Amino acid sequence: MPEQTTSSDRVEFHPQALVPGLRHIGYDVFADARPSGLEEHSHPGAFEVCWIRRGCLSWQVAGRDWSVGPGDLFLTLPDERHGGRNGVMDRCELFWTSFSLDEAAAAGWLGHAESALLRRSLATSRIRVCRGPAGIGERFAGMLSALAEPDPLTPAVVRSGLTLLLSEVRIAYARAATGGRQVSSRIARALAIMHEQLATGVAVDAIAGQVGLRPSQFRAVFRSETGFSPQEHLLRLRVERAKELLADRRRSVTAVALACGFASSQYFATAFRRSTGFTPRSWRQRAA
Repeated sequence: MPEQTTSSDRVEFHPQALVPGLRHIGYDVFADARPSGLEEHSHPGAFEVCWIRRGCLSWQVAGRDWSVGPGDLFLTLPDERHGGRNGVMDRCELFWTSFSLDEAAAAGWLGHAESALLRRSLATSRIRVCRGPAGIGERFAGMLSALAEPDPLTPAVVRSGLTLLLSEVRIAYARAATGGRQVSSRIARALAIMHEQLATGVAVDAIAGQVGLRPSQFRAVFRSETGFSPQEHLLRLRVERAKELLADRRRSVTAVALACGFASSQYFATAFRRSTGFTPRSWRQRAA
């Protein structure tokens, strides 16, 4: 029986005894941002792949910040120190796994040539964030389901699931390295409008009209191309801008709220805390 951690919003297994090399695999939901939700840590000798199902993350690896959105994969290399930026785990729903290719090859269930190919592909990837392949959520869920109710075939089911997942992740990163995420001209214009009119409290329906789409059509296309709804993206922009303005202690919190397009300081404080885990004032003090 693999070691298991389970709650209403978290499932985690450590199935090394069943599948050598698979250090851990799990699923988590953070309904609100949590300070100290995930402190900086590392996985000795093991890669880690996370897939964000909903929400977004501000991730930090070796002192560098990365923004990860819904549908994105995030890759961490063996022994790298990483965690939520400023020790905060943002609002999100995600799957993750860490694995040692050397241990899998030593155990014999993954060939040495296959292990070397995966290691070379992942370790030399020039990017860390890319779009996850279709069906990757089901791939994670299938392995977790098998581990939750183990039977004699569970090791084989999980080994095959992990092999397919790693193959798909390798292909996703290879494709992303040659292209990257593209958006249409209309959505590119919408993104520019959001930046330009951030302080005005610009409405999503107004943006849709400016780029020649019906509001419902605009919302669907925007989510398809960016991974976020227009409102989610606007909120992210406003919170990130607020973080910058809060560094100027001459500005009141109310002034920062209005400068970022929030209708009131109360709504600003609520939205900021849900997004970062801190009130605007406590963020200012932490950043000082």
